[in-house]
Amino acid sequence: MTRWAGGALVLGTLGALVGCGPSGPLGNPCLPEPLTVAPAQAPAGSTVTLSSPGFGCDAEYPAGQEYQLTLGLLGRQGPVDLGSVPVERNGSFSAQVTIPADVSTGPAGIGVGGSPYDDCDDTAGASCAGYWVDLAVLPAG
Repeated sequence: MTRWAGGALVLGTLGALVGCGPSGPLGNPCLPEPLTVAPAQAPAGSTVTLSSPGFGCDAEYPAGQEYQLTLGLLGRQGPVDLGSVPVERNGSFSAQVTIPADVSTGPAGIGVGGSPYDDCDDTAGASCAGYWVDLAVLPAG
């Protein structure tokens, strides 16, 4: 997911997305629940927990669904692949993610690819900020 990489990440808009209803794999107007990361400020080289509860509707993924994780460093460096994580059929997941020790410090975000947010058509004036959460990368301790 490179839509927000390179400085285009707009912080704090996940809960306010309008016009980005999925027409994708779920087939109904339901998007995944917001992501959380703990801690939200972490030194380079440390591990954070990225998670999301299940859908707030009757949506369901097919068995074997995975999300691709990417660390965006707001134009300081290119996107960093953080691997993939399996997702439960109800859309929930939790993953331990290591922030690479060699990334630059400062505001960042962890983006998730493979969700209905990927199917947003921003050519019709919709807001397509994507599926991500803010993270502050601190100097290695």
